[in-house]
Amino acid sequence: MKKLAIYGLNLLLSLSFSINCMAVESINLANGEWPPYHSKKLKYYGFVSRIITEAFALKSIKVNYKFLPWKRGMILAQRGDLDGTAVWRYKDKFAKDFYYSDSVLGTNTVFFHLKNFPFKWNSFDDLKGMRIGGTIGYGYNEEYDKAEQSQEFIIHRVPRDEQNFAKLLAGRIDIFPITTEVGYYILQTKFRLKDQQLITHHTQSLTPSKERNLHLLLSKKIEKNKQVLILFNLGLEQLKQSGKLRQYHEELYQGKYQNN
Repeated sequence: MKKLAIYGLNLLLSLSFSINCMAVESINLANGEWPPYHSKKLKYYGFVSRIITEAFALKSIKVNYKFLPWKRGMILAQRGDLDGTAVWRYKDKFAKDFYYSDSVLGTNTVFFHLKNFPFKWNSFDDLKGMRIGGTIGYGYNEEYDKAEQSQEFIIHRVPRDEQNFAKLLAGRIDIFPITTEVGYYILQTKFRLKDQQLITHHTQSLTPSKERNLHLLLSKKIEKNKQVLILFNLGLEQLKQSGKLRQYHEELYQGKYQNN
């Protein structure tokens, strides 16, 4: 098995060498605020920004990030004013304008709850009678949307994620959905250690399987991007094979991205 992995990596490196003759020196990407994945204020510009930067660096390509509101960054990349935007879940409506990279990171939206709350669920019917939190402007999944519209469930939304954690701690809601890494980052940075220790999450995901992966999007308006995508995917695979991706993820929970 180990020999097979080495052979595969050598094949990738050989392919990479043949493509590198393009001599792409830099790439301009839209970025935005989504800590700990992305932020102008974080070390490495965040966990996912680091992965993208390092994958391109393995192919001798420098990444220039332009931090913008997400929608604005998407528009500029669609027009070809920027090379691409990072990162997004797969949507059919984006595929006509962008090349999708291999998965940069797999994510899950899960329910957080107090450790002393005996929470189990298999379907949304199990959530009837529970007080469910939500954040204004977020889409979770179709079941959550239907439950909210049906008024058969007790769902309350507030403007910010940290308000939902405060409501959990105060006993005003029972469960609250948020992406796993984002949830624990907010707890680490906004709440006292003794409060953090009161909260956990259920492992079952609300995220549809086809939307769990986050991807780099490269604009189809820019001719070189077909080849740039190949280079990025090769660099990303090298990071995976080297164990660096696992290392970066572990460092996220050690608080190593909190200061730029």
